[in-house]
This record gives sequence, C-alpha cells and structure tokens, in this order.
Amino acid sequence: MKNILAILLLVSLLGCSKEDSIGESELFIEQISQNSTDKYIYDTFTEPYNMVITYRWAGNEVDFSKVLMPPKIEKVQPLCELINEIWIKPYVDLAGPVFVKKYIPKQLLFVGTPNFNSDGTVTEGQAEGGRKITIFAVNSFDIKNKELLKKQFGTLHHEFGHILHQTKMFTPAFSQITKGLYTSKWYDNKYQEALDLGFVSAYAMESPAEDFVETIAFMLVNSNDDWNIKINASTPEGLKRLKEKEAIVVEYFQIKWNIDIYKLQKIISNKINKL
Repeated sequence: MKNILAILLLVSLLGCSKEDSIGESELFIEQISQNSTDKYIYDTFTEPYNMVITYRWAGNEVDFSKVLMPPKIEKVQPLCELINEIWIKPYVDLAGPVFVKKYIPKQLLFVGTPNFNSDGTVTEGQAEGGRKITIFAVNSFDIKNKELLKKQFGTLHHEFGHILHQTKMFTPAFSQITKGLYTSKWYDNKYQEALDLGFVSAYAMESPAEDFVETIAFMLVNSNDDWNIKINASTPEGLKRLKEKEAIVVEYFQIKWNIDIYKLQKIISNKINKL
C-alpha cells in the first residue's frame, strides 16, 4: 500500500507543470480605496480614541445562521456623526477623553438589517468582551424619527453599560429589589406589565445585569422629565422599585466613575432635542 501511494504521489507531482503552478502574478489582494466616510471615521474615532467602525461587509464578523445584510453607505456617516454627538462627546465632557479612550469599545460593527431570533425577539445590539459593539438595523436610521433614535442610541447606552459594570460591578442590593421576578421568558411580558412590576422594559426582566443596563439606557435617552413621566405610569409598588433602582444607578455612576448621571442625561437630552 505504501508503494502504491508513493507512485500515485510521484505521478501527481510530475503532472504539475511549471505552467500549471500558481505564481505571484495570479494572487489578487483586494485594494479598498478610502472615501470621505473612512476619513471622517479615522479623524473622529480612530485617531483620538483608537476605535474603528466597520461598515463594509465582513461575513466572519456576523452569525452565519442569521439572514443579515450590510448597511447602506448613505446611512453610515450620518449615524457616525450622531454617535459622536450623542454618545461619545457627552462622556468626554463629563469624564474626560482618557476615560473614553480607555473604556469605549474598540470596534463598532454596523449591520444594515435587524437581527431576528427564533423565539420571535429581535437583538438590537451586542457587546462582546468590552471590545466590540454590534449595531443592527442601521438601514432604518432616520434623523427625523426621534423615537427610533432613542431606541437605537438606547442600544449603545445599554451595551456600554455592560462594559462599565463588567469593569466595576454594581452593588448586589440592586438584584434584591425585584428578586424572584426575573425570567428567561421575559418576552412573554408586555411593556406595561413589566413597568408595573418595577422594570423599565420587558427585556430588563431577563436578569439583574440586563435590568441594570436597561435602567441606565432608559435614563440616558430620556430627559429627566420624560423619565419621571414614564416611571410614574407604573403601580405604586412598581414606582417604589424603579426609584430604588434609579438611586443605585445614580450612586454607581458617582462613586465608581465620578460621573453625575443627571448631568449626562441633561447633555444628551439637549443634543437630541436640537436634532
């Protein structure tokens, strides 16, 4: 058998002539020209914060089991500009550029379409190890749609909240406020049902960590007046729980990060209202 394999190998090698070999001239490397959007991303995010924004399609970056599409180029820079104004700059103003450079994720990945799950839910964003945030449904971006903007930027604040608490954990007392009400089937609850129990959203019922960052996100995409209107639509018991969670979030930002979240909330709200 060894002799037969050796003969076959020899025949195979002899059958490959010099003309059949692949030379360097036949290897092609894609050269991507830099456009004005790339320059904007480099000047605004990469150079000051060592951060990249990936918008060109990279199949290895997304879940192959999902039907996902790349973002439209005309949506990319307008979204980037708002990310800088509504997310990056407010943190720079209150915590400084060193904080942002150290803790901001090093990659934002833009995906054009929503990420639908088999259970009927939609994943609006993903954070991976504090280094990367994926933003879905970029093609739906519309600067004139304030509610949609709140939803999309709520995803950023939500995912950045994960990065912050994974770096400096919040107090266990937060988990006790609605202990026994967390559920893996959070999607069976409607928004008002969750609110009445003391959660800012149904997804906040998934776990204490999701509850914590959802509370952060809802505070930061709403003015203080709008935040209070929302939580006052709860039951008396739900409102009590929501105010307790708010107090812990405020204390967490102040003690752990030396950030007044109410000031951060006001800066972001003012920027959103100016759009």
